[in-house]
Amino acid sequence: MATQAAVEIQLNDEKLIRAGQRGDEQAVEALFRRYQRPLFQTALRVLGNTEDAEDALQDGLLSAYRNLKRFEGRSQFSTWLTRIVINAAVRRFRWTKRRTRTRCPRQSASRMTHRIRSRFMQARRFAR
Repeated sequence: MATQAAVEIQLNDEKLIRAGQRGDEQAVEALFRRYQRPLFQTALRVLGNTEDAEDALQDGLLSAYRNLKRFEGRSQFSTWLTRIVINAAVRRFRWTKRRTRTRCPRQSASRMTHRIRSRFMQARRFAR
């Protein structure tokens, strides 16, 4: 059962989405501002560093802005927007991985080993 606040946010989102689809840039900005923090956190979890997460967020929001007229409302706007940012983060991760591999394979392997070790150690600490 949805709370009153959740229903109001949903209705407000719908109004802003319709306004954004008609070309109201302030409505789009308000929508993006509302979801910016959780989207950044999602990109950060995918990429593991702030700078790349910010870039992926920017790429994702730009893509969402360009495709806002295609949003049909079959899912919640937050779900649609999150998926776009995740896709942007995954593209950035693959691009960075590919770029690092072609530049210096030894350094890349060393970094990967370090990441695996540090994540393993974190997991061990949490397990205790």
